[in-house]
Amino acid sequence: MSSTRKNSKNPLFESRLILLGNKKCTFRHTFRWNSTSPSPEITRRRRFWSVESSASKEFMLKYLRLRFFWKLTSPLEDDLLFNCPEFIEDVEFEVLLLLVANTKFTRSDIALRSEKALSAIGRKSNFSFRLLNQWDNNIKLRAEEKDFPITRHKAFSGWVRNSSSVGTKSRGNFKAPEGISEEFSEVKFDEFKFLYTLISVGSYEANTGTIIKLS
Repeated sequence: MSSTRKNSKNPLFESRLILLGNKKCTFRHTFRWNSTSPSPEITRRRRFWSVESSASKEFMLKYLRLRFFWKLTSPLEDDLLFNCPEFIEDVEFEVLLLLVANTKFTRSDIALRSEKALSAIGRKSNFSFRLLNQWDNNIKLRAEEKDFPITRHKAFSGWVRNSSSVGTKSRGNFKAPEGISEEFSEVKFDEFKFLYTLISVGSYEANTGTIIKLS
């Protein structure tokens, strides 16, 4: 569910809210990343996404990528996702999106071929349509676009421009987003090329001369 509402502290800003998943799940993780929505210069405020999830960021993004691949996301969800730096950082996801753009395969065909390709190296696909119900029943997500005032620096006599002269630059209470684990970190070949070739062509020849084919 997506919605918008007025912000009492800033009448010029409409807060945007996203609610997904099973309402019975409990929030266990919180995340934050910047929003690219434009802010009127007159407000001197910056926008960001505040996200609560019952799952870790890694698993939350797997769920959101799955929804996006199957075209189940709203325009508001798309804004949330493409503002997140790690959203696109997934090899299988990148390959599948490229195949959607560059081939005549349907999304169902691509997902099925991806399952077979990954099975050839003992892995499971994160983009099977049947996974949606499992995710919907086991995850809860709340994302709200918020804004906060940009603090003005007070001018003073003898202002020093050298950063080393004004002490350590603090990042405040903001904690950098968690990184996404590498799905193929132990595989000793170009995983992007492997998946794209095997899914699109139906076979892949490794450097050793071994030929892998879709079953």
